[in-house]
Amino acid sequence: MTCQTSQMHENEVKREGVVSFQRMKYHRRSRLPILLTSTALALCFLIGVASLALLLLFDNIVEWKISESVKLQNDSAALKSWKSNDVASKFSVFFYNLTNPTEMLAGEKPMLQAIGPYVYWQENEKVNISWTEIDGVPAISYFKRSTYKFDLALSVGDPQNDLITSANLPILAISAANNAGRGPSPSTIEMVKFWASPQIFTTQTVHGFLWGYFDTMLSLCKVFYPEMCRTDQVGLLLNTNNTLKGPYIIDAGIKNSSNVGKFLSIKGNRELNIWSTKQANKIRGTDGTRLAKGIHAGDLREVFVALLCQPIKVAAKAFTHPSAFQDLKVVEMDLDSSKYPPGEAYCPDKVSGPECPPRGLFDISQCSVRSDVAPPIFASMPHFLNSLENLTAPFRGLRSADPRRDNFKLLVEPKTGIVVEAHIRLQVNAHIERSAHMADLYKNISDPMYLPIAWFENEIEGGSEALRLLHSAVYAQPGHVYMMIYISFILAAVLFGLLLVANVILVLARSSKCTCSVFRSRKQNPSVRHLLLEAPVDSASDLIALI
Repeated sequence: MTCQTSQMHENEVKREGVVSFQRMKYHRRSRLPILLTSTALALCFLIGVASLALLLLFDNIVEWKISESVKLQNDSAALKSWKSNDVASKFSVFFYNLTNPTEMLAGEKPMLQAIGPYVYWQENEKVNISWTEIDGVPAISYFKRSTYKFDLALSVGDPQNDLITSANLPILAISAANNAGRGPSPSTIEMVKFWASPQIFTTQTVHGFLWGYFDTMLSLCKVFYPEMCRTDQVGLLLNTNNTLKGPYIIDAGIKNSSNVGKFLSIKGNRELNIWSTKQANKIRGTDGTRLAKGIHAGDLREVFVALLCQPIKVAAKAFTHPSAFQDLKVVEMDLDSSKYPPGEAYCPDKVSGPECPPRGLFDISQCSVRSDVAPPIFASMPHFLNSLENLTAPFRGLRSADPRRDNFKLLVEPKTGIVVEAHIRLQVNAHIERSAHMADLYKNISDPMYLPIAWFENEIEGGSEALRLLHSAVYAQPGHVYMMIYISFILAAVLFGLLLVANVILVLARSSKCTCSVFRSRKQNPSVRHLLLEAPVDSASDLIALI
């Protein structure tokens, strides 16, 4: 019986081994779906977390990317765009023709007749571009050449033939210098008056008033006082057409992208020597083609206006769209009276009129001609927009100022600070005030006054293709990337939820099967079954023998 029992025990052990091996295979197969779903669950979790992090940091990443893209670095798209010739701008001139000069000398109010536009296409070219450094700041040096080409089809007449009567600037220059204690001596003035027979008003062609005309009185002054009168010509845009100017040095924005395009030096000077205070002589602002990025409603930016020899502040008003590409969102920035600097902030050290200009006027007499004898020219917005009301009182025929037509306006892409459209408007006025040694020339004229001579409008518009590319780079492409990341996050979240449910179900199912398997195993264990079916032992010896 012992041998038989031993044989049975060996067979049962073999059967238990086979069952255990099959059970192990079953457990491995049952764990595989759980491992796969757990792996997919972890992968979805990682993708979801990464997508969420990118969504939360997306604006910062785009802002950093924009900051890098606007820097004028070697081989960058921004530098190539900056170097390329600017789009030709439309430069329009409107003159104020004085129709009653004789009556004005008799004491009547001047009657002004607006004539224009005379349209030119202005092209700007940057030449002699080189890298430099100022106080450790990477900078770019360049010269600029502007050329003007007349467009007869868009103009009211021929500037070579059309005549305009306005202020005689050389006479006013000598008169202003005389009032300020500079200029020729009284005896020289009398001699010049004898030989030149000057008048307060003169009639010249539009071309002469703009680009320069010869003046006998200036010629005589140049002969006797060459250090005072350095030229025998006068014109509103004298020595401007096809003339190389510079060097200009601007911040490349490499260290701080918010400073890209800011002037660091103009014509070799880091400060001007025109104004009476050191603060006023500081060079600040950009050339107006680009501003500091990140513009919001109410923000201020500074633009250095070469014609004024001082910066002006423009304020962000409202968001709009450029006419050339309506899909691009831009901010409108303009100049209003609340942003004008106080008159006492920009007072010239060599006055050609009042010591400080009244509100709304800019004294530019020493800006274009740095001399003891300089025309008393004051700039303003067209039709004296945002200026003191009494400036318009002496005149007839001068229309009321209109902010829509007369203001200085820029349309700027706010994220990059790139100017996509500009309407730059300025008016030139002559300050008329009699002097003691030339009083006979003024007769009964009502003075002082600021006689409008002309106003200019420079319209710059970006092409539709350039604006489309800008919109694509700043808005469309980041928008597509954001949408892809957002979709990835949503898909990862949905898959994570589904896989989590599936994984829980699989774990519960496996746990249930394992419990049933153990129970069945215990019920059907051969050794236990045989012990239960074996005949009861009769004695201790039988029990020992069985074991």
